[in-house]
Amino acid sequence: MQLVSIIVPAYNEEGRMEAFLEKLSMFYNDNNKNQDFQYEIIVINDGSKDRTYDIAEEFSKKIKSLRVLNHSVNKGKGAAVQTGIMDAKGEFVIFIDSDGSIDPFQIPSMLKLLQKNSIVIGTRNHRDAEVERPLTRTITTKVFNAYSNFLFRLGLSDLLCGFKGFNTKIAQDLFLGLINTRWLFDVEILYKAKKRGYKTIVLPIKWQHKEKGNLNPFTDSIKLIFSVLKLWFKIRHTK
Repeated sequence: MQLVSIIVPAYNEEGRMEAFLEKLSMFYNDNNKNQDFQYEIIVINDGSKDRTYDIAEEFSKKIKSLRVLNHSVNKGKGAAVQTGIMDAKGEFVIFIDSDGSIDPFQIPSMLKLLQKNSIVIGTRNHRDAEVERPLTRTITTKVFNAYSNFLFRLGLSDLLCGFKGFNTKIAQDLFLGLINTRWLFDVEILYKAKKRGYKTIVLPIKWQHKEKGNLNPFTDSIKLIFSVLKLWFKIRHTK
């Protein structure tokens, strides 16, 4: 039986964390006795200023294999995922956003692909994906992905989707020495994976847009465009 580590980065998510963890606990209870897989859940509170940590701690009493790691100050989503991955005990590691936009019951589909592939990334930009989101978010996402692919030559249509799975040893290799610890860590990891010859495949997913997220689709997209260029200069000669 193989152990799977589910990584949940969270920052100021008290309004949505409880509903998401309820759904995740339902998945855990339904699937943890699966003959093929067992699960551990690692929630990383990234210096939240609300009750995110307290809510996660309450769920750790309900789910035996859930543990909460805490950043005393906000370090960024990339740093939170990195903390979880480096602490993971499973053979496979999957990180999933805590806002509820992605249903945890899609995890088995990802695991099926991880049996034969090093990296699997969820994608919302595929004909088989089922996506609910505003037109403005669709446009800004497409512009960002096109620009990033132009620089990094990744050939992937959805770089920032918060649902990705890895062989744990490969994930720990890629996240070691992470340069961008905030929103662009996905781009950095996928670029490193390509340069190191790790096979990456995509999984069309069901995704529902959630309002009041930590990423503003307008101002933060502009910041990301400049940050992508800065990241490209930093890592283009790395191995």
